[in-house]
Amino acid sequence: MQMTALRQRLLTQLGHFPQRVPLTPTFGSMMDEGEYTRTLVTYVVEEGEHVSAWLLTPQAVTPPGGWPALLAIHQHAGQYDLGKSEPAGLGGNPMYAYGQEVCRRGYVVLCPDLLCFEERRSAKELPQVRKA
Repeated sequence: MQMTALRQRLLTQLGHFPQRVPLTPTFGSMMDEGEYTRTLVTYVVEEGEHVSAWLLTPQAVTPPGGWPALLAIHQHAGQYDLGKSEPAGLGGNPMYAYGQEVCRRGYVVLCPDLLCFEERRSAKELPQVRKA
């Protein structure tokens, strides 16, 4: 099967993608963590759906060509109160603070909340999550 046909078949199986919207990022609180800066970022992923994320940026001199970047996804262990904060080193198991660690090694790191975790839970979901 040719790559183009395979790609089209995969896209068909995945189903409908949401319409693209402007990211409209907003930058909130900024904390100096010594070796890096931690900034709260919020952006839009689809109509009415916002994502909060920690952006970790090294404080060293920016290398020629800029910093390499990494998307740090949190675990799915049924701990819905944890999301972006765990890879950013702000909660949960320190073993999973890999976003913080790779930032110290010279990467810009984005640690987003995935759907249903930390700040991406709806108000009506919160009581159900607390019972689990």
